[in-house]
Amino acid sequence: EDADIDCSVNGDAFIRTPENTYSLSSISWMGPHQCRNAGLSIRAAELSPRFELEAGHVQTGLEQVENLAGLRARMETIRQNPTVVLDVAHNDESLCATLRACLARFERIDHVFFGLMKDKTFDAFASALSKLGIPVSILELGSERAFAPADLGAQLRDQGVLVHQDSLPVNAVLDTIQRLYPRESVVLILGSYQIAGAILQREACKSRTSK
Repeated sequence: EDADIDCSVNGDAFIRTPENTYSLSSISWMGPHQCRNAGLSIRAAELSPRFELEAGHVQTGLEQVENLAGLRARMETIRQNPTVVLDVAHNDESLCATLRACLARFERIDHVFFGLMKDKTFDAFASALSKLGIPVSILELGSERAFAPADLGAQLRDQGVLVHQDSLPVNAVLDTIQRLYPRESVVLILGSYQIAGAILQREACKSRTSK
């Protein structure tokens, strides 16, 4: 049951079930929502007669989930100094959840880089950005399904959001962050699987060419 599970992604992060406690201290992608889901999955496996779980195997699975399951861009820290967090959140509920989780973990967000498809709403997200005073730059998705950057920027401004830049190519965002933001900054990139995929592909290419 859900009540059997205790979890935290702050400080000494952990998932605790009636049988074991699993450390999350080395896991960068875990937000509160993912933490609860992972805890439920572990508890279900513990209760199932089909599995004989060893705590070490579960711990390894948690730490290696990105490699083993291909789970990427879920509160994933892709660069340090400044800290760059990438997430595939792409609707109002998930955008707000990611914003809350990022603030809980890092206690600050200095800038949000953001693009979105036209069929998505973002009123609650815009309201949160406005209240928190977090500046935003709009990313070009290069898709007819996406909001034109100028249109998205105008709608965000109408809701009181500080829009710093109206149109930035996705392939330029990491270089822009590295050039403009101090080492202690925390920057969040989100809004689309397309954005996350392009950035992860660029990072993979950079890693291969640097070897």
